[in-house]
Amino acid sequence: MTTMQLSELLGLGFNRNEAKVYLAIIRFGEADAPTLIKETKLHKNIVYDNLYKLIDRGLISYIIEDKRRVFRMEPAHALSDLFASRLKSAQESLDKARVIGKEIARIARVQPHLQDAGIFRGIQSVRAFYKELQSSSRDYCVFGAPQESLKVMGKAF
Repeated sequence: MTTMQLSELLGLGFNRNEAKVYLAIIRFGEADAPTLIKETKLHKNIVYDNLYKLIDRGLISYIIEDKRRVFRMEPAHALSDLFASRLKSAQESLDKARVIGKEIARIARVQPHLQDAGIFRGIQSVRAFYKELQSSSRDYCVFGAPQESLKVMGKAF
């Protein structure tokens, strides 16, 4: 029996059903689909869908035994390997974004900027605006920033 909790897997980005199926396989070590369906109390389609998601992530595999699929967990390092792979991919994307950002900045310096006013909607666009503002020495005036915006944006903004 494992002490791992559903909430820990949810915190890693698993959806609730994936986490339930993965925990069931961890508990059993290996099991066929009917056993997992009974253990998780999920519909068979949901169990199968999540089994294949877990296979695609490299967290479980299966073998054919007596003409039935027996699902088994992969070694413990498979989970950390999954996130190491995602981290590498995210770093590659960040590196590409920095290169593209430099090109955008170069193009923006060449093109005249005629806009004197702007409307920003959404947290990310407002944060990007404030970040740019903090790095410049230009004066600015903000309308429509209620006290509640501190809860959403944080004191730094």
